[in-house]
Amino acid sequence: MTELFRRSGKVIIDNIELVIDPNDPGSALDVAFEVTRSLKPEPNTAEVQVFNMAPQKRNKLEELDKVTVSIEAGYLNNTSLVFLGVARTVFTNRQGPDLVTHVQAGDGEKEFRQGHIDISFKPGVSNAQVLDALVAAVGLGRGNMDSDVLQIFLAATEPIFPQGAVLSGQASKVLHFILKSMELDYSIQNGAMQFLEFGAPVAAAAVLLSPETGLVGTPSVDNKGIVSAQALITPDIYPGRIVEINSEFLTGQFRIETCRYSGETSGNNWYVDLEGKKQ
Repeated sequence: MTELFRRSGKVIIDNIELVIDPNDPGSALDVAFEVTRSLKPEPNTAEVQVFNMAPQKRNKLEELDKVTVSIEAGYLNNTSLVFLGVARTVFTNRQGPDLVTHVQAGDGEKEFRQGHIDISFKPGVSNAQVLDALVAAVGLGRGNMDSDVLQIFLAATEPIFPQGAVLSGQASKVLHFILKSMELDYSIQNGAMQFLEFGAPVAAAAVLLSPETGLVGTPSVDNKGIVSAQALITPDIYPGRIVEINSEFLTGQFRIETCRYSGETSGNNWYVDLEGKKQ
């Protein structure tokens, strides 16, 4: 179980590294972040706010064509990557006495929108070969493409192109169409593809979420069976993972559909708000 004390993390914007240690206020500039990740195909997003950055550094960021952004968050000796992407915009404005640099970023956004495929397959092509070509065309990391779970699933499904095929067009649109035929969901997680059978979770043990392990407040369930809960940022909580909620008014296992991480060095905000479906 993660020890939920001594918050720790790191934000890297281009080559500027900002260490997050709210227990040592003098360790870095004040930083705040919000990250939204989900199992939807659309790229995940993040916004980072850096307070009173040196003029030469913020000017450099605003002038660069490509600014990479990564965010790690968790606790001392146990952090995880909650976001990896590229900035859409970088700008600075004044908020009271502070100059705040805003970095808004997307995860795999450029590749998702611009990747193109133009390929032909011979008769007898396997579903794994088709998916492999599509992943290469999208231009993102392979993620769980090579996992035993996915490869066994692909081998067990009927070939979608037994007579061969020609694929051409925007790679993400072709990928979406093909995966629907294969009964696979996909999302982009930290620059890499994640594939899951319709409604299935990530192949990992359930994360226990209770008041003793970071659960904050009381979870709720809407009329569609979607659970909403808040917890302290925990490295094990991410889209696709199973959480086992054990609270006074709700128990059960849920597949995480959406995570919204938020943290700051100048306050107590260090939470993940999640939504999940009952398993």
